[in-house]
Amino acid sequence: MLHYIADYGVLICSIHGYAIQDLDSHLKRLHEMKAPERTALVQQYKHITLISPDKVRLPCQESRPFPYLKVYDGFKCNECSYLLANRKSIRNHCNTVHNWKVMKSETVHWQEVTLQTFFNSKFTKYFIVQKQNSEDSEDGGDSRDDGDGKRREESQVKHTLLQSDQQLMHGITKHWRERQRVQEKQQDVLADTIQKHETTNWLNYTGWPALFRNKDIKKIAHTSWIPGRNETELKRICKLIDNLFDRCINGLRILPQEILCICTPEQHCCSRLETLFPVSSSRVTLSQLR
Repeated sequence: MLHYIADYGVLICSIHGYAIQDLDSHLKRLHEMKAPERTALVQQYKHITLISPDKVRLPCQESRPFPYLKVYDGFKCNECSYLLANRKSIRNHCNTVHNWKVMKSETVHWQEVTLQTFFNSKFTKYFIVQKQNSEDSEDGGDSRDDGDGKRREESQVKHTLLQSDQQLMHGITKHWRERQRVQEKQQDVLADTIQKHETTNWLNYTGWPALFRNKDIKKIAHTSWIPGRNETELKRICKLIDNLFDRCINGLRILPQEILCICTPEQHCCSRLETLFPVSSSRVTLSQLR
């Protein structure tokens, strides 16, 4: 699927027929490949040297086509040799740039050529390549047989390369999954060890081990995080809740002690409230109220 051409510093995706700039993004968006497979392929090709699209040199004109690049039936302007892959675009180019108009003596102002390009979108730069399977019709049946044989041979080569790529990807993915299983097993052993050795008196008192047993600790830890720097709305909510609690506590502090004791008539509660919220001597004592 992926083919690196060191002479030009490009990595070609044979499925889409053009060179890739960001391998991980390409595999995720266009191939919908999962993270483990993407990671394995990115690791495989991390050592190659990719040249910036605007600095990749173009092949010589009329060179042999690259087998994994898409081939276009394009057009070449007769005046400036500008290359385009669309008839309407080349017509518009000749009209606007060269002020060319259709005439009986010249119905077209371009010639048909075979094109390829390493990149698409804004980095598209076409170059002329030889026409594929260009066999002279005068060669007779033998040349046609030779052409069919060459096509079959090229098809077999492509099929073999595709199989080797698939086997390589399968091997990389298998190795990655085995490593992942080993790491998960090591983490489970470590978690069991920690649980055995960290059951302190404090944890026994809080009852957290029993409360959080068989629960996803990662999710619980995530929900307990304080708001991040960019989470302005969550910060505002937390501040409002803190202000609400502060107002409630401050309200309790300014209430007369007798009202607090009426709300909590138990004797031990009243004694605790006297300690937490002492009243001045000018206020009515609890015994006078009763």
